[in-house]
Amino acid sequence: MCIGTFYDKMISSNRTRLYNILSLEFSQNEKLKKLIAPPLLVPELSFVHKLWPDRNDVVNWDPELQQVVEVLEEHRNNKPEVALFCLCGMAGSYTDFHIDFGGSSVWYHIYEGEKIFYIVEPTDKYLDLFENYQRSETRSETFFGDLLPPGTVRRVVIEKGQTLMIPAGWIHAVYTPKDSLVFGGNFLHELNVPMQLK
Repeated sequence: MCIGTFYDKMISSNRTRLYNILSLEFSQNEKLKKLIAPPLLVPELSFVHKLWPDRNDVVNWDPELQQVVEVLEEHRNNKPEVALFCLCGMAGSYTDFHIDFGGSSVWYHIYEGEKIFYIVEPTDKYLDLFENYQRSETRSETFFGDLLPPGTVRRVVIEKGQTLMIPAGWIHAVYTPKDSLVFGGNFLHELNVPMQLK
């Protein structure tokens, strides 16, 4: 679905179903990149920002890298494009419990609307339980939070103008109580390699 079609459905008073767009990656969109950037901590830590520095990246660009970049230019097409996402969700939409791909850390900035995160610490016990839950044939009939001891799932409300960082491996679900426009991204870093490799 293109973003224009989604917008038409979002402003419609006759919503026949809920849409929740999670994968609109825009690292190659120069106009959006000028308007949206990850929190400063992300390019300082991110392997992608460090290993594929952008000449416009004031944090990681070093003029002495010019020769190295020219030699490695052939590898530019291998750069993972996961740093900048636009997420558009209708009120009432829900993303079930998951761990972000590759065990990556993630940042979310609420531009408009609100999100409620249900977060579970990635202890060995809970990761094993989650892995079994993912493989279960009755997964669609079971709420993962019900399998955990009381008080294990933390509820975090993120409102317009706020940013949330979720560390590598944390299990989380997301509920959208209001129509929302969110910017976010994923990144790997050296601070928690063992968790990223699990």
